[in-house]
Amino acid sequence: MWARQMAWLGGAVKGTDGKPTSTSRAQQIQADGGTMRLPTLQAPHLAGYLQDMGFCMQGAMGPVPISSSELSAWCAGMRRRLAEWEFAAIRAASKAYCTQLHEDTSTPPYGELGDLSDPAVLNQRIAKSLSGLARPVKRSKKATS
Repeated sequence: MWARQMAWLGGAVKGTDGKPTSTSRAQQIQADGGTMRLPTLQAPHLAGYLQDMGFCMQGAMGPVPISSSELSAWCAGMRRRLAEWEFAAIRAASKAYCTQLHEDTSTPPYGELGDLSDPAVLNQRIAKSLSGLARPVKRSKKATS
């Protein structure tokens, strides 16, 4: 949801003639003295990674979600190792961002929480990632001989 709202806020305000202006929705909201409340993120580091690498890539017909290879290249370049669920969450957020960019809507997106802000999903994935760390290390018989 956070990524969709970021895309919506970055969208252009339509003028009286119905054509997009050079003012974004976020700029218009600030100019009007308002604020947009974004969902609370349970993993703000993932949102930071997505912002750092860019929410999307440029495709032949416009913005497209970040590919697995592009995300892998960013991880290698930044020397970041992502858990499987983090990798999937970043890709899902990028897809949600691109989906929102292509929707023609004047109302902000609300609805289902995404992987970056749903505490139940996040807690389950963190527990699964950390459960592997608590297992004892098995030594091979060759190492003890």
